[in-house]
Amino acid sequence: MARAKGTTLTGFVKFLRVRREQALKVLPPVLHHYLNEPILDSQWYPEEDLLEIIRASAALLTGDRTQILERFGQIAAKDHLEGIYSHLKGNPDVLALPRRVFALFASQHDTGKMKMRITGDKEGVLTLEEFGCPSAEVCDILTGYLREVLIGAGLKNPTVHKKTCIVMEDSICTWSFTWE
Repeated sequence: MARAKGTTLTGFVKFLRVRREQALKVLPPVLHHYLNEPILDSQWYPEEDLLEIIRASAALLTGDRTQILERFGQIAAKDHLEGIYSHLKGNPDVLALPRRVFALFASQHDTGKMKMRITGDKEGVLTLEEFGCPSAEVCDILTGYLREVLIGAGLKNPTVHKKTCIVMEDSICTWSFTWE
């Protein structure tokens, strides 16, 4: 069973707790305990639980689902860049920050190998392999996360495009990205 650190659940669970009555309607009953129990940042939780918590959070918002999920990724990246990864900022090599952030994926998930490589002048590819709980939701969140990390690194006008996806029966998930 794939697992995620508590830090990946915290923001979503806080969001659901604020909207408790609505959350009880969209969150599977077996997961209602997350609305009451403390989330421990360093504890491992099932990725499947995280996915259902993400789905419930998205269900409480109106608008385009993909944009909502990408926004979740942007918010998570901003929180990380201002918090646990703030020490990675300020490197003269602007690509050092994205490389390090994505190398730290393994500290938050016990499955999956994330790699970033530069493929040309102002372009690169991010890959995710062997992730134990692939989903369209996680891919959309990672799209927003990648874009925000590139912005946080100081890259101008980054664009991110999902290229392949395990959910769509590709062998790995990949994102291409460019900047000016």
